[in-house]
Amino acid sequence: MGAGTTALTRVVDSRSNAFRLSPKPASACRNTITASEHWIVVTGTAEITNGDKVLTLTENQSTYIPLGEVHRLANPGSIPLEIIEVQSGSYLGEDGHRAF
Repeated sequence: MGAGTTALTRVVDSRSNAFRLSPKPASACRNTITASEHWIVVTGTAEITNGDKVLTLTENQSTYIPLGEVHRLANPGSIPLEIIEVQSGSYLGEDGHRAF
Protein backbone atom coordinates (compact mmCIF):
# COMPACT_ATOMS: atom_id res chain seq x y z
CA MET A 1 0.00 0.00 0.00
CA GLY A 2 2.98 2.34 0.28
CA ALA A 3 2.35 3.23 3.91
CA GLY A 4 4.80 3.47 6.75
CA THR A 5 4.13 3.93 10.45
CA THR A 6 6.44 5.21 13.16
CA ALA A 7 5.43 5.15 16.82
CA LEU A 8 6.20 8.53 18.37
CA THR A 9 5.03 8.32 21.98
CA ARG A 10 2.96 6.17 24.25
CA VAL A 11 1.70 7.18 27.67
CA VAL A 12 -1.18 5.89 29.76
CA ASP A 13 -4.37 5.97 27.66
CA SER A 14 -2.79 7.73 24.63
CA ARG A 15 -0.40 7.00 21.80
CA SER A 16 0.86 9.02 18.85
CA ASN A 17 2.10 7.72 15.49
CA ALA A 18 3.45 9.26 12.30
CA PHE A 19 2.09 7.85 9.02
CA ARG A 20 3.44 8.23 5.50
CA LEU A 21 1.14 7.22 2.64
CA SER A 22 2.28 7.18 -0.99
CA PRO A 23 0.14 8.94 -3.63
CA LYS A 24 -3.13 7.26 -4.62
CA PRO A 25 -3.34 4.38 -2.08
CA ALA A 26 -6.15 4.25 0.46
CA SER A 27 -6.51 2.36 3.71
CA ALA A 28 -9.38 -0.05 4.34
CA CYS A 29 -12.49 1.29 6.00
CA ARG A 30 -12.27 0.54 9.70
CA ASN A 31 -13.54 1.63 13.05
CA THR A 32 -11.70 1.97 16.30
CA ILE A 33 -13.59 0.10 18.98
CA THR A 34 -11.42 1.08 21.95
CA ALA A 35 -10.07 4.59 21.21
CA SER A 36 -10.85 7.90 19.57
CA GLU A 37 -8.33 9.40 17.12
CA HIS A 38 -7.17 12.86 16.09
CA TRP A 39 -5.38 13.12 12.70
CA ILE A 40 -3.19 16.12 11.79
CA VAL A 41 -1.89 16.59 8.23
CA VAL A 42 1.82 17.48 8.19
CA THR A 43 2.52 17.31 4.44
CA GLY A 44 0.36 16.58 1.39
CA THR A 45 -3.38 16.21 0.91
CA ALA A 46 -5.54 13.76 2.85
CA GLU A 47 -8.94 12.50 1.81
CA ILE A 48 -10.55 11.28 5.01
CA THR A 49 -13.83 9.44 5.28
CA ASN A 50 -15.12 10.13 8.79
CA GLY A 51 -18.53 8.54 9.25
CA ASP A 52 -20.78 9.85 6.46
CA LYS A 53 -18.51 12.84 5.69
CA VAL A 54 -15.61 12.93 3.23
CA LEU A 55 -13.09 15.63 4.10
CA THR A 56 -10.14 16.95 2.11
CA LEU A 57 -7.46 18.27 4.45
CA THR A 58 -4.09 19.87 3.74
CA GLU A 59 -1.06 20.92 5.77
CA ASN A 60 -1.85 22.03 9.35
CA GLN A 61 -5.49 20.90 9.19
CA SER A 62 -6.94 18.15 11.37
CA THR A 63 -9.99 16.06 12.16
CA TYR A 64 -11.30 14.19 15.18
CA ILE A 65 -12.57 10.62 14.78
CA PRO A 66 -14.86 9.60 17.65
CA LEU A 67 -14.73 6.18 19.28
CA GLY A 68 -16.46 3.62 17.04
CA GLU A 69 -16.74 5.86 13.94
CA VAL A 70 -16.05 4.19 10.58
CA HIS A 71 -13.12 5.96 8.91
CA ARG A 72 -10.65 5.71 6.03
CA LEU A 73 -7.55 7.58 4.86
CA ALA A 74 -6.49 8.16 1.23
CA ASN A 75 -3.82 10.21 -0.53
CA PRO A 76 -5.34 11.75 -3.69
CA GLY A 77 -2.29 13.95 -4.25
CA SER A 78 0.95 13.55 -6.19
CA ILE A 79 3.33 13.72 -3.20
CA PRO A 80 3.55 11.49 -0.11
CA LEU A 81 1.02 12.26 2.63
CA GLU A 82 2.36 12.55 6.17
CA ILE A 83 0.02 12.67 9.15
CA ILE A 84 0.30 12.50 12.91
CA GLU A 85 -2.30 10.31 14.61
CA VAL A 86 -3.07 10.67 18.32
CA GLN A 87 -5.14 7.87 19.84
CA SER A 88 -6.88 8.18 23.22
CA GLY A 89 -8.64 5.33 24.93
CA SER A 90 -8.59 2.42 27.30
CA TYR A 91 -6.81 0.05 24.89
CA LEU A 92 -4.45 1.11 22.08
CA GLY A 93 -3.37 -2.18 20.46
CA GLU A 94 -3.72 -2.71 16.71
CA ASP A 95 -6.41 -5.30 17.39
CA GLY A 96 -8.54 -2.43 18.74
CA HIS A 97 -9.57 -1.76 15.11
CA ARG A 98 -12.13 -3.58 13.00
CA ALA A 99 -11.66 -3.50 9.19
CA PHE A 100 -14.55 -3.56 6.69
